Amino acid sequence: MSATTLASRQTRRRSGRQLILARLLLVLLAILLPLATLEVGFRLAGPFIPGNYDTGSYLTRNPRYGHYHPASYSGWIKRDEYVVQVQTNPERQRGPAIPFEKPPGTFRILVLGDSFVEAVQVAERERFLAKLQDLLNANGGPTRYELIDGGCGGWGQVQELLYLQQEGPRYKPDLVLLAFFVGNDVNNNSYELELEGNVNAALKPYVERQDDGTLSLLEPSPPPLTLGERVGFFLRERSALYNVIESGVLQKLSLDDLWANWRDLDAQVELTIREAEVYSTRPDDRWKDAWATTDTLLGQIGQEASTQGARFGLMLVPTKAQVMPDAWRALTGSNEGRDRAFDPLQPNKSLAGIAQRTAAPLLD
Repeated sequence: MSATTLASRQTRRRSGRQLILARLLLVLLAILLPLATLEVGFRLAGPFIPGNYDTGSYLTRNPRYGHYHPASYSGWIKRDEYVVQVQTNPERQRGPAIPFEKPPGTFRILVLGDSFVEAVQVAERERFLAKLQDLLNANGGPTRYELIDGGCGGWGQVQELLYLQQEGPRYKPDLVLLAFFVGNDVNNNSYELELEGNVNAALKPYVERQDDGTLSLLEPSPPPLTLGERVGFFLRERSALYNVIESGVLQKLSLDDLWANWRDLDAQVELTIREAEVYSTRPDDRWKDAWATTDTLLGQIGQEASTQGARFGLMLVPTKAQVMPDAWRALTGSNEGRDRAFDPLQPNKSLAGIAQRTAAPLLD
C-alpha cells in the first residue's frame, strides 16, 4: 500500500470520527438546549405550563429539627386551587427577615406551629401572621407589634420546643403563641403512633418518658447518604426543572417511590396517619401516653417562654371534621360518632385540661 493511499484512509477515518462527534454534539445540544430553556423559564417566569407541580423544595432535612426550610429559598407551588410563590429569608423563615435586635416600643409575638403557621397555600401577605400584625398595628398606637414566624409544616411540639430554645433568645419575644393543630400534633409527638414504635427509622427528634416522669430527647441517627441520594439532594436543591418533573410527572406515575429514600424528611418508613383516633373517648395506652407526653412538652414550652421573659398562650386549630358535618360523617361513619366512641370535642377538652394545668390561656 502506497503512502498516499494510507494517508487517504487515515484522513477518511478522521473525517468519519469528526462527523460522528459532530452529530453527537448536535443531538446533545438538541436535548440540552430545550432543558436549559425550561430551567431558565421556570426560574424567571414561575409555573408557566399547565399541571400541578413544585419548582423547588421548600422543605429539606435539618440536623436539629429533622426538617426545616432552606435558607434564602424561592420557588413556586402550583395546584388547581392555588398558585403561590414561597420565599424564605436567611433565617429560614417565610417572609422578610426580622432583625434580632428589638427596637424600643416593640411588642414581639413568636408564633410556633406547623403547616397552619407556615401556610404555603397562600401568599405571604395573606397569612394570618401578616393579617394579625396589620390588625394590631392598625390603630397607630405607641406600641408596634411584630410577629415572628416559628412555624414549619409537619412540626410537633418537640420541634417547636427546640426552635424556641434555639431562636427565642435571639428575638426576645414578649409573647410565645403556640398554634396547636388537633389533627396531628399529638400524633407527631409519639414515635409509638407515627412509627409504630420503630424509633430507629426516625429522621426527626422524638422524646421518651423516663421512669421519673421526665422526657429525654431522642435525636435521629440517619444512615450515611448513598451516591444516588447525594445526587438526588443536589438536583432537588438546585434544579427547578427537576422538581417540576419529579412532582408533576414521577409522582403521578408512582415512580417517585424509586427515590423515596432520599426524599423522606421524617422517617425512613411511611408515617402512620391516624385521623379518627384523636377523637376517641376511650383512647388506648399509646394515645394516653402521647397525650401525657404532649402535656409535658407544652409545660416545658411554657416554662421556656417564661425563662426568656415572655408570656405563653395556646391557640387551638380545628380540623375539617370538627367544623364541617359532612367531613365528620365521612371520618366517623355517622353524624355524631357516638356509636364508635368518638367525640369531635374530645381533643379540645384534653387541651383545655393541659392549658389549665400549665396556667396558659387557650383560644379555642
